[in-house]
Amino acid sequence: MKKIFPSLALLFPLILLSCGVSSPESISTPTPTSPPPTEIPQPYAPQPEDSSMKESAAFLDSMDLLQTISPPEIFLHLSGYLPTPCHALRVDIAPPDAENNIAVRVYSVVPPDTICEDVLRRFDVKVNLGVYPAGGRYTVFVNGERVGDFLR
Repeated sequence: MKKIFPSLALLFPLILLSCGVSSPESISTPTPTSPPPTEIPQPYAPQPEDSSMKESAAFLDSMDLLQTISPPEIFLHLSGYLPTPCHALRVDIAPPDAENNIAVRVYSVVPPDTICEDVLRRFDVKVNLGVYPAGGRYTVFVNGERVGDFLR
C-alpha cells in the first residue's frame, strides 16, 4: 500500500496559492478615501465674506434645547425674525469654556448699501450644537441669555 499523505502535504501549499489565499504579509487593510468629518456642517455659521457685510440683530421669539438619544447630539431650536428679507441669519457657536458654558451668538448680516423693503422675515431653525464628552453638565447661553442645561 502506498502512502498518500506525504504527497498531499506537498500539494496543499500549491492548492492554497492557486486559490488566491494570501499570506498575512500581503493582506492590506483598506484605507478610507476621505477622512471622517471632524466638524458638523453649520449652515448658519459665519462666512468669510461676512467681513464686508453690515451686522444687524436677529429678533428671537423662542429658544429651546433638544437632545437626541442615539447618536447623543444637542440641537438649539431658534425662532424669530430677521430685519428684512435681505438679511442672512448667522449662528456663531463657541466651544465650551472651563465651566462648560457654551456661548452662542445669533445675529444677521446684510450687504452694505442694500435697498430692501422693511418687512420682517421669519426664521425657524434647528442648529446642531454637536456631540459633547460624557460626564459633564453644560449650560447654553444665546446672546448672553441662559437657554438651559444638558447632561452628557
